[in-house]
Amino acid sequence: MTLLEQATALFDVDITVDTARKLLELEEQANGNEAKKISELFEAFAAAASEEVYKEAFRKGYI
Repeated sequence: MTLLEQATALFDVDITVDTARKLLELEEQANGNEAKKISELFEAFAAAASEEVYKEAFRKGYI
């Protein structure tokens, strides 16, 4: 499974602060176009996460 596939799969379950942490880790491991596509998933995270989850992920520096 590619890093991008792993990142996309994170959205198959409940969106949590851990989702943002894992997205960040995958983005840091990826290169080039794959890293760019993973970084774009943070927009999907922002749209899907509750306000509380988003704020906590921001506070922890994941987004």
